[in-house]
Order: sequence, then C-alpha cells, then structure tokens
Amino acid sequence: MKKRTARSFYRVRLLLLLLLVGAGLVACDSGSPSTPSTSTGPTSPGLGQGQGPTNGTAGPRLNPAPPTLNRKIGYASGGPVAKVDGAPIEADEFNRALDESRASAEEGAGGALDWTTAENVELLKDLRLQTIEGLINYQVVANAAAKENVTASPDEIAARLDDFKKQMSTPENYQDWLARRFLSEEDHKKRLAQLVIFDEMSQRHSPVDEKGEQAHVRHILVKTEDEARQLYSRITAGGNFAALAKQFSLDFESAEKGGDLDWIFHGQTDAPFEAAAFALAPGATSGPIKTDKGFHLIQTLAKEVRPLPFDLVQQRRSEAFAAYIKSLRDKARIEQFLKP
Repeated sequence: MKKRTARSFYRVRLLLLLLLVGAGLVACDSGSPSTPSTSTGPTSPGLGQGQGPTNGTAGPRLNPAPPTLNRKIGYASGGPVAKVDGAPIEADEFNRALDESRASAEEGAGGALDWTTAENVELLKDLRLQTIEGLINYQVVANAAAKENVTASPDEIAARLDDFKKQMSTPENYQDWLARRFLSEEDHKKRLAQLVIFDEMSQRHSPVDEKGEQAHVRHILVKTEDEARQLYSRITAGGNFAALAKQFSLDFESAEKGGDLDWIFHGQTDAPFEAAAFALAPGATSGPIKTDKGFHLIQTLAKEVRPLPFDLVQQRRSEAFAAYIKSLRDKARIEQFLKP
C-alpha cells in the first residue's frame, strides 16, 4: 500500500534558503541542531515555528526581541573565516549569516532564547558549524555560476523583494523581521540576489523528470497467504474485487473505496507490491504478494505516463542539487580558519 509521506513545496524552498544561509545542510551531512530551550525571560513573538511568512493576511506586529536577549554577538573577527578556491568568506558575512540562523532558531522556538543555557550554547555551536558549511556551499555554487555568467538582474531582485514584503503583510512586520536579523534592506537585497543565483543554478544542475510511469491500482490486504489464495479463487471465478475488498481488506482506508489506491508511482510502495503492480497488464489481478504488512491481491486498472506529484519533483530536485553541490565541493580547494 502507499507509504504515508508529506513534503511541501514551501519546505523545499526553505531548504534552498537554508543551504544558502547555513542552517540545515543536505550536501555535507552536518546534521541538525538540537531543540532549543526557551528563555525564562521576556519573549518575542516569531513567525510561527520558524517557517517564515506564509500568506498575505495581516497579523500582529512582530517586535524584535529585547537587546539583552537578541543582541549582536561577535562570533568571528579579523580576516576571512574560510576560502573557496581563493574566494574569501569574510568574518562580517559569517556573522550576519549566523545572526540570521539564530533569529530563525528563535522564531522556531516561538520567542527569544536564552543563549547562556548549556543546551543553547551547544545549539549555537551547531549553528556556527552549519553556517560556515552553508556559506561554503553557496560559494562553490557562486564560483560555478560566475563561470556560466549566471547573475541576478535588478528586476529579479526587485520582484523577489516585492513578493517578500507582500508575504510579510505589513511594513512594520518587514522592518521587525530585518531588525531581528540586524539586516538593512541592502543586506536583504544581497541575500535575495544570492538566492536568485542559487535558484538558477538549481534549475540548471538538478534536472529531474516531471512525468513518470504510474499505475492505477486497487488491492486487498489480508493476514495469511491461505486467506489471499481463497479470495483470489473467488475473484478468478467472477467475484467482485471491490466488494471483497470492502468486506475483507485489512487496509481499512482503501477498503472503503473498494481497495482503490488511486495512481501510484515508482518508489512509492513496498518493492514487492510495486513490482507486481507495474508488471500486471491493465485489468489483471495478481496472486498473493507478500510484504511486511501481510498478503496482497493487486489489481492494476490502468497504466500511464503522468505528471508526478509536485512535492515529489521538488524533493528529487533538491536531492539532485545537493549532490551537485557535493560534487563541486569535492573538486574545490576549501580552507577553513574559523576556530570551534
């Protein structure tokens, strides 16, 4: 039967941004930060579990946290924190990116954090590592983009900025969002320019098929092979598959629909189930197929090349781009000067 998975477009778009600013890397297997502990002091409202603006409806003003809890921290100073094929990542750039990561962590926690607790000291260490890795990821992509003459036009940047402001609902929310990150609008425009380049390189270097072979199937799930064989005999003798599914299938959700699972694509179901479903001619029914859920009788109603789910395409594109970034890193000369 279908695996229950849910990946949203917004999560993938956030992933690309996080690859840029350095929180939540894919290409480097740097892991994810621990859950932050909330401050016992005053809190500041965030954007709702760290997901950023979600729609154009007006909401409460998002006031910056008090300076004592959301202060600018001197994470790095002096010369560059890293170089990628000679291109420097300056300390100021690293500090700004880490402040963005820290603000996102606070928004994810629903308010300001006390960064002096043992747990959050460790979280900050994780964010430092992820931020430098994210900036290196961006720099290897930026170096490749320069060779391909990929740039961000003023019109593209302006369009992104306008869209972002609309999502923030009010000018006050937008200004508060900047303040929490210690960003000017010019800083934000630079980030948007980087994201434009990142997106263009993703489109160029993470090609995926947007269509694929799919099968419209229905099934009956039972506990034992003997039960499955008995039902198979009834179906081959003219029994109604849908009626038997409603009566006997242990997959109660699909049983209500006569066993109908709708269209499935490769990689969505257990391997034995998938192999049988795609091997059957339309209208044919399989004998008992064993999976870890039990024994299935599968009937394939139709097979077509159809558009794949949007979320799946975005997931595969993200994975392909992460692999591309890793290939660039493997060939690059990377020097890191940031102390743990």
